[in-house]
Amino acid sequence: MSININELSFQQRAAWVGMNSAVDRLNSGDLDGAAEAVANVMNDVEASCVRSITVLNRAKSVRVSGAAPAEVGRVSQALADAFGISTQTAYAAITGVFR
Repeated sequence: MSININELSFQQRAAWVGMNSAVDRLNSGDLDGAAEAVANVMNDVEASCVRSITVLNRAKSVRVSGAAPAEVGRVSQALADAFGISTQTAYAAITGVFR
């Protein structure tokens, strides 16, 4: 399987580069450096997951509360940024209004 790194999201590219760094360090015999590189990737992935869960919880809150359109717009943008989707798709996911 061939992967085109240009088609990956920012987070996927960061993980890809981090794991390649770990492999490079492993190939040079630097076990501690390889372990550190993998740990850095895992920390980044964890932080990304926390941000994603936070914005999903905000989206659920906005949906349930019937928030003002401006707040729906802000959360739609945050959701779009977190998941790499359009703001229109994010807005539809929050409001249930698909066009």
